[in-house]
Parts: sequence; structure tokens; C-alpha cells
Amino acid sequence: MLNRFGPDTNCQSLLEHDEIFAESRDPRLLIMSRIFPHGLAARFKRIVWRDFMNRLLVACALVFALFVCADAHAEDTGKRSSFFDGLLDQAKKLVQPSRRATREESTQLWDAFLTGVAKRAAGESADSELRGGFFSALVDGRFDVIAMLSSIGGATADPLRQLFLSSWPRLAPLFEQLANSLPGDAATRYRSLLDAGNALRDVGKIGGQISSELSSLGLTPDTLRKLAGLVGVKDPLLYDTAVDPELREVFGFGAPLAVAGDPPHVAHDPLDWLVPAVHAGEPNVGGDIASLAKRLNGWVPKRNDVAEYLPLMRSLLHQTAEQALTAKPLEPEFRALYDDLVLATAWQESCWRQFVRNKKGAVTPIQSGVGSVGLMQINQKVWRGFYDLGGLNRDVAYNGAAGAEILRHYLRDYAIKRGEHTATGQADNLARATYAMYNGGPGHIRRYREPRERADLKAIDAAFWVKYQAVKAGDELGVERCYTASGSVR
Repeated sequence: MLNRFGPDTNCQSLLEHDEIFAESRDPRLLIMSRIFPHGLAARFKRIVWRDFMNRLLVACALVFALFVCADAHAEDTGKRSSFFDGLLDQAKKLVQPSRRATREESTQLWDAFLTGVAKRAAGESADSELRGGFFSALVDGRFDVIAMLSSIGGATADPLRQLFLSSWPRLAPLFEQLANSLPGDAATRYRSLLDAGNALRDVGKIGGQISSELSSLGLTPDTLRKLAGLVGVKDPLLYDTAVDPELREVFGFGAPLAVAGDPPHVAHDPLDWLVPAVHAGEPNVGGDIASLAKRLNGWVPKRNDVAEYLPLMRSLLHQTAEQALTAKPLEPEFRALYDDLVLATAWQESCWRQFVRNKKGAVTPIQSGVGSVGLMQINQKVWRGFYDLGGLNRDVAYNGAAGAEILRHYLRDYAIKRGEHTATGQADNLARATYAMYNGGPGHIRRYREPRERADLKAIDAAFWVKYQAVKAGDELGVERCYTASGSVR
């Protein structure tokens, strides 16, 4: 193909030569060629054709330029000149080697971008179903992050692109639906984002053996920043662990949960475990949530005190479920199911424990290898921005309230709304669908009834189902079977 052109061929003539784009079989490249104002292509001549006599790399430069140029499209010619000078600098950076982000850095960059665009898009929609779709895309994308970080030896060549390719099929239809519902300029912004994302998705299909290299060049932190800028997201790569009230509001969680003011005493001195537990001589009484939390925080139950500990925890869980339904009620026929669901989930996730002792004897919050913490094993990466991470770790009542809220959200807005009980003819399957989402994200709503599901996920769902049936039958204190004499869990 390139033999048809001499070394002095400039980019403008290439852009005007339809055969290049016809052979690429990618109509978006032709669209991108029309985005460039006259005069820009000639400026690319020296950069592109000096080192890259290949149409694939030209395509990569065009993909990169799509997002940088989009917001300049409507500006006057004078402003464009300085803008394109900056674009040339970006193009030079593109062809120069740079340090690739680590897997941890890539996951944080992607999560920050995904959160920003999902929150922004959901906030522009009045359609609750569409907002729910963006919530699902966000949470499922964060579960992709967890899977990547927990993969054994899983050195991924390009983690940022892999995460993009996992999430884009979920996001693209939502952006298209949103664009179709918005007027004028607002619709154009999301169509620009959609076209840019589709081009990034397809850039690896353009060429042959070096397509993977081109793909990684096209998806950089600056690319994500420009993509998010198309729809007006500010600080799209800011990874913040603080509670985000706007994030909670736009996805239907309401005001942030209250966090206890003073953290309870949690031992960090290896000798603290020698001090007798303050709970041992106290009578087995109930109380409100605050009173129960005060007694349960910092308590690591052993076999010889579970008879006192477990009824207190049961009371806390019952009251927590009732409190969640006071905030956002369910239909009466689902209330008992929800209460059983909360107790069974806490049993499945932690055997009703918030705290354990580490190898040095210090009391610490129970935590999984992927960052899930506490009584309800709330994952701190998946639920970043929704909950206070300090509260999840130090306060059993806050952790329980967070888990109960997530379960209620999945039960009401997904399992019930999508008719899992009517589809299967079994009301209790609402609990199975809800727990599957709690464990793996909204995309797992039907996994408990999928015949070809992964064996490990089938085992998780089967174990939950046994516990749920026990709780429903009134044997919620059967959780005692978890504990050995040393306080460890079977």
C-alpha cells in the first residue's frame, strides 16, 4: 500500500486518499480524518513519516488525536493554532518510550476514570433503569479490578487496556442510550465519547503483528483524561477513598451512613491479649444498636463464650436489617426474606465476626486477601466512595449497616425488579440471586441457576444456600458450628 506513495507524501494527501481507510475496514478512521481541520495533517508529516512508515501508526495517531481535538472542534481558527502546537507535543510523547504503569497504578487509574464517567453519565439521566445500568457497569468494573489484582502470578502485559476492554461492552450501549435521550450539545458529547471509545476498542484490530503495541500506545492516562473531558468530568484520574455523597445519591443510596464518633479500643500491643476480656462477666442482655456495638467492638469470640456472643450479634443483625428497611422499605412479603438474608450473609462471610487476633495476638478487623473487611466482608475497593473505610474496619455496627444496605439495594432494585422469584417460581431464589450479586457484582444475578457456572462459584452459592435455609428454619445460632475451642473458624 505504502509503495504507492513517495517519501514526500504528506499526511493531508493520505487523509484524502480513501483507499487507506477502505483497506483498514474501519469507518471510524474516516470519521476521524474529517475531524482534523485543514493544515493540521501537514504538521504531522515530520513526526509521523520520519520513523513510522506504516499506516497502522498513522491510525494510532488519529485515535489519540480524536479526544484531544474533540473539544477544540468548535473553537475559532486562531485558538486552534496554539491548541495544535500542544497536540504536536503530545504526539511526540506518544512515539517516545515511557514507563508503563504498574498493575496497581493501572487499576486505580481505571477505577478513577470509570467512577467519574459513570457518575457523570448517571447524573445526566432521569431514567432510573439507565442509572442502574451505569451502577452495574461501575461495580462490575470494580470487580474486574479485584479479579486482576488477585490473579495468581498474573502479570498482565497491559492491565489498563485489559480493564478497558472488559468494561467497554457494558458502557457503550449505555452511552448510546443516554446520547439518544439528551438534547443538542449534551448528546454530541456522549456520542464523541462513544466514538472515541469504540475506536480505542478496535485499534488492535486494524493491523497485524504490532497491533498490541499500538493498542497500548493508544490507551494512556492522558488518553483517559481526554476521554473523560469530552463529557466534562473534572479530575477524572483522582483516586479518593473518602465517602462521596454525590456518588451515593446518584446511584440511589441516599445520604452517607453515620459513622461512630470515637473508634473503640482495638489492641495493637502483642501483650494486650493477656488482659481478661471485659465481656466475660457481663450479663447476656440486648440493647439498641449503639449499645450492642459498644459491647461487640473489639471482641474476638472463642468457643467458650459464643453462647454469650452470638445472641448479641444476632440481635445486632436483626436490628440492623430493621433499620435498613426503615430507611427504604420493602413490600411486606419480602421483609422476612430480607431479614434471613442479612443473617445468612453475615454467617457466610465472617461467621458473625468483625475482629480476629493476628499472629502476634493483637485484635484486628477480619480481612480477606482481596481487601474485604469485617462482619459483612465489604470490599474496600469495590465500595470505595460509598462507605467510610475507617468505619468498615473499626465498627461492627457500621460494617453491618453497610452490608445490609448493599443487600437491600440488590434485592429491591435488581432481584425483585427483574423478577428472579417469578422467573423461577421460588421466592427464596431472590435471596440466592441477591447473594450472588453481593459476592460477585450485578452481572452475577443469575449465576446460581446457570448450569455451566464455574465450580468455585457454584460451591460458594451452595454453601450460602445451606446457611440461608438454616436461618429460615430458625437455626440461625447454628453459626456456632463455625467455632473451635481456640476461637478459630472451621
